[in-house]
Formats: sequence, C-alpha cells, structure tokens
Amino acid sequence: MAWFGKRKRERSEAQRTLEQLQAETMTTAMPIISSVRAAAGGGGSAPVAPEASAASEASNARLDAGALVAALELDLEYEPVPAEKVVSGEPSAGYAVVDVSDAGEIGVWELTAGAMRDTEVSEVFVVLAGSATVEFVDPPRPSIELAPGAVVRLDAGMQTVWTVREPLRKVFIER
Repeated sequence: MAWFGKRKRERSEAQRTLEQLQAETMTTAMPIISSVRAAAGGGGSAPVAPEASAASEASNARLDAGALVAALELDLEYEPVPAEKVVSGEPSAGYAVVDVSDAGEIGVWELTAGAMRDTEVSEVFVVLAGSATVEFVDPPRPSIELAPGAVVRLDAGMQTVWTVREPLRKVFIER
C-alpha cells in the first residue's frame, strides 16, 4: 500500500481546497437531508461522511464524531498496480481516506484479483470482503489466509506478496 499512499499525497493544493469545500458542503447538507427523509416518512438516518470524491485523498480529511461511513459501499478510484510490483494477473488498487490526524490515517483499501509484491507501512486492518493469501517474504513468517473478519497488524518495511482470489476490501489504521 506504500506506493499508493505516496501517490495520493502528491495532489495539488487546488484539488485539496476543492475537496475541503465538497466535504464542508456535505457536512452542512446531511442534517437537512436527514430532516427531509424523516419528514417524508423515510426515517432519520445517521449522518454519512462524504464519499470518496470528497474525502478520499484530502490530506486533512476528518471523520466527524457520530458520522457513518459505509465502507463496503464506498466508491473507490482504482489504479493499476505498477508493473514492477505485479506478480500475476492485472491487479488494481482502490483507496479512500476516511480520517487523518496526528495519530495516523484511517481508510478503505481494495485490491482486485491478481498478485502483487508490496513493502508495508505500519498498520492494523480488518478485512471486510474478499479472500487472499499474504506471504511474508522478509521477515519470513508463515503465510496467512484473509477472509472477512480477519484482523492483521503489519510492521513498516515488511516485504509481502498479496495473492487475491476475490476482490479484497479492508479498513486500515496506518500509524
């Protein structure tokens, strides 16, 4: 995921400003939308955090207290995995930032079917959907099988190979 995170941080200041304005607009609009839904008999719902278009790559994205992010439904922007990292297939990765603070970053990440090499960042993640095998190349450790509900911690610098059989979506906390 390190290569994808670096690319994300290279956004222009103008794009970040636009994303901030979109996020502020959504934050202001959500209570109004909830009120309209309730008045229409649809029931109120928890405020929903701005989707990927507003929050995915903003370096200062913040998740409001009490806000909801439907991580399985979040639209992600996908990019092909760089050729030098591909082991097999044509995997693509999608990524959305949900929250950034001094403590780290929280986001949603998905990898389509295929296999890729990666150098890890320090993170903890929970698998939401899909299936994959992670092979630990350096330091060598037994491979693990990922399925929904799996919780894993990775250390920065670990060398891994991810073999994804079904698109793998996870929520991560990068530290």
